[in-house]
Amino acid sequence: MNFSITNEVVWLAPERCATQITKKIFEKYDFYSISKKYEFEPKNFLNVRHSHSNIIKEEYENYKIILNTRNPYDFVFSIFANKYYSKPITKEIEGLKESFSNWIKKSFLNHGNYVFLCPFYNHEGSFFKKWRFNEDFTPHFVIRSENLYVDLLNLPFIQSETQDFKDGMKILIEDNGFINKRYLEYRDLYGFVEAKLIYNFFKTSFEKFGYSPFSFSKTELTYMEKSEFINSDLD
Repeated sequence: MNFSITNEVVWLAPERCATQITKKIFEKYDFYSISKKYEFEPKNFLNVRHSHSNIIKEEYENYKIILNTRNPYDFVFSIFANKYYSKPITKEIEGLKESFSNWIKKSFLNHGNYVFLCPFYNHEGSFFKKWRFNEDFTPHFVIRSENLYVDLLNLPFIQSETQDFKDGMKILIEDNGFINKRYLEYRDLYGFVEAKLIYNFFKTSFEKFGYSPFSFSKTELTYMEKSEFINSDLD
């Protein structure tokens, strides 16, 4: 887990959610990481990587929670791309859409409108299981990777910074190729079935963090298409 005693916050940092650049910004604010690698001894962000754990230790349960997040469709695609491809993904990669579709259908299994994980991903450390939130979970601050700069400005310890600092932070984010240089949009790869599996599994994230269920499509869906997507079963 990651925390700042000075600011009384815990930072949850899911994989593939712009957490490296967020950590870089947070280094100024007395943040620490606790991980098994360092025998659960707090280590300052200036000296170690941040933690991707979703566990909040009991003594920090009263702290406010900061959560990085990402559109679930994009999050799942990013996990796939990071796992199977070492180079930037482009439309020219042969069979990419089919490979992505097959991977989703093997990883996310459905029964009616209920989606569960295949055994390979059904463990507590899974990228997907860790960050599937229940309806009771409500972080105090949400940092969406698609809205990184604006969401960071909502944090009290950044709100109080000078405009020069905020301008510098904006430039740092805009110059980050991992965020702003995309060779392929996730929306190029999703079909109805693949999107429905991800929507049903991460439904709470869509509802809580302002992501559209229909954002998998590059074209505007009709009213009937939207209704069918939300209400139909995959069986």
